[in-house]
Amino acid sequence: MSKGLNRSTVSLSYALTKDIAGNLLTGNDHRAMIYLKALNKSLEALLEKLDAGNDVRAERKLEATLRTIRQEMDEAHAAVPHDETSMGTSLQQWEERGFSMSDFAQPLDADVMAEVLAQNGIEIVDGKLVRTGKAMGEA
Repeated sequence: MSKGLNRSTVSLSYALTKDIAGNLLTGNDHRAMIYLKALNKSLEALLEKLDAGNDVRAERKLEATLRTIRQEMDEAHAAVPHDETSMGTSLQQWEERGFSMSDFAQPLDADVMAEVLAQNGIEIVDGKLVRTGKAMGEA
């Protein structure tokens, strides 16, 4: 039985999260949106395996999905024409909205991660991810 997500899976998730923040800060909203969609796909894959009651398969599937999606995102991003003068939100615009670079530079704390998981119908119980019910917004 799995003891929850292993270090490499968490590292991949963290890397995707850092990529989202970094791209938002540099004004590349398009690439940030690609990464957000990738995180959503990886969470959906994880939930399917957890619903089936197989933690080990869920962990392996999530790790493989994150790797594949990240590669696909890089390829998709490379295919998009870039005009750096007009793409995305500038750092100044984010600061005007009340964000600062330090908001994105800090690691995600456990309470925030638990809240995000809870919003998606997942809790951490004894070091394992457990499907607890419906995600926010589901009927």
